[in-house]
Amino acid sequence: MNDKLKYGFAALIIIIFQSILKLYGVLLTGSLSFLSETIDTLTDIVFVSITLFSIRQSEKPPDMEHMFGHSKIDAIGALVQGIVLINLYGLLIFNVLQTLVTG
Repeated sequence: MNDKLKYGFAALIIIIFQSILKLYGVLLTGSLSFLSETIDTLTDIVFVSITLFSIRQSEKPPDMEHMFGHSKIDAIGALVQGIVLINLYGLLIFNVLQTLVTG
């Protein structure tokens, strides 16, 4: 297994453990700040999973359909992450503006 994948899986395990602890803290305290941190950590799990998938796919050797290899999938994985982040931030900005207008 590649070092990138080893470190990626280690990061994924750490983030999952961290989100379990944060979720326990939310259930224990009921804090909204803790809840927002937990949701942020859960999105990190999604992003690390996308990154691991793209790294694993990019290491495949060339085949008949992909004569030059699969290395471009890294860029596609980053594009997907960017699109998800833009949509999340757009939703947050919309909610903030809606709250400011309606009071």
